[in-house]
Amino acid sequence: REGEGQRLRCGDVITIGRKMVPPEFEFIFEAPSADVPPPEANPVEEDILGDHKQRIAELQRELEVERTEALRRRQASKSSLNVTDLSSELVCSICQDWLVQAATIECSHTFCWACVDTWLLQKRFECPVCRQAVMREPVRTRTWTRWY
Repeated sequence: REGEGQRLRCGDVITIGRKMVPPEFEFIFEAPSADVPPPEANPVEEDILGDHKQRIAELQRELEVERTEALRRRQASKSSLNVTDLSSELVCSICQDWLVQAATIECSHTFCWACVDTWLLQKRFECPVCRQAVMREPVRTRTWTRWY
């Protein structure tokens, strides 16, 4: 009877898909037999499987060591101040000297106020570093202008 749930029995035919002859897909249900023993283990396959499991374990240990080392390096680099990176951030790329009265343009590049002002007054309305168009006046950075 359609619509009612029924328990499958061994030998029941299940038709899946459209009702047509022959059926689109047909499955014959077979209940697992309790008297069928599990397949015998092949010693060659067991050796290969054991070798693969051992290799997987070795690779997992190596990966864990690499991850631990990478994490240690990242933490060490975060805690130490890299002076060369810092100095490159404090140098004006126009005059190649320390930033004096720093000013930042839209693309986030920073220059000396006098350098970027001169650059823009020469009708070069683009960033000297990335050549992105400059549409607004540079923003003066107060942090670098006063030390008192």
